Amino acid sequence: MIHPATLAQVRYYHDLGRRARLLTLPVMVALVLNLIWRQFASVSEALRLLKKEGLLWAASLPVSQQALSERLRTWLADLFPRILQEVLPVRQANWQARTRPLPDEIGWALPHDERVWAVAGSTRKALLRRGAGGVI
Repeated sequence: MIHPATLAQVRYYHDLGRRARLLTLPVMVALVLNLIWRQFASVSEALRLLKKEGLLWAASLPVSQQALSERLRTWLADLFPRILQEVLPVRQANWQARTRPLPDEIGWALPHDERVWAVAGSTRKALLRRGAGGVI
């Protein structure tokens, strides 16, 4: 939920003939990263989740499809690749430095199998209901 003070500030800027962006750089980066990471079928789906739950570090925001389309149209296309080039190596280094132990089952399976896939319990149940082949 967006803070009432933020909405009041937006109304104030609108009254002055200006606007304060709700779709700031951090919000747009969270949105685009989610589009890539979660492989949304459309921007509309990402917008629905942004409104309902928020994405990554961006809290839920009451944003229209028109506002998002306009922001995407005016956003600097070369900005996001530069952000990714700076962020991805840091994230990769953090991932490689991770010290959290693997679950016993995965640790046992890695040396025995060429590929190991791990799924959440709800995904596993859905696969079993559909009658997916293979050992689960």
